[in-house]
Amino acid sequence: MTVKVVYHEGAVKEGDKQADFMSWGSVAEVSQCVAWNCSAFTERVNNEIKVIGNVTEIGMLKFLMNSGQDIESMIESKKTRMEMEIPFDSKRKRQTTAIRLQGDEGEGVRLFVKGATEIVMGLCSQVIHDGGETVELSDEIKESVLGGEGVLKQLARRSFRCLAVCYRDFSEDEWA
Repeated sequence: MTVKVVYHEGAVKEGDKQADFMSWGSVAEVSQCVAWNCSAFTERVNNEIKVIGNVTEIGMLKFLMNSGQDIESMIESKKTRMEMEIPFDSKRKRQTTAIRLQGDEGEGVRLFVKGATEIVMGLCSQVIHDGGETVELSDEIKESVLGGEGVLKQLARRSFRCLAVCYRDFSEDEWA
């Protein structure tokens, strides 16, 4: 699978890489949502990074890699920081992983969810919008994504598989 379109910060962005990705206001959060909430991994073969796993996760990780993100070190750091993981299953229509935060990331645990757009958006109260600003997930924003002529329907008409990612931070006390 190859990522063809990303809906990010309120805009549809075409292509299997984004030249300006590393300057996105939410680059860290987007990268973490993908790299830390997957079962795929990297391996060095003839000094090149090979991504191994299911085709969906490979496509998402290759998007990050093609856009300039160091997925190899991100996936490596996950190994010692993972608190829990609930693999994807067709009943829940999502995968969940919790990672312990370190250093500049803050303190506590960040819980990541990846799955069917309508399921993931139903779990959210906020969204990262223009320039990385966090705003309330209003009915207007939901309609622009999930509505009759929303982004999800437009991408489905193009036969694209659509997934959403989200996260929530927990303090040590909340997580305990």
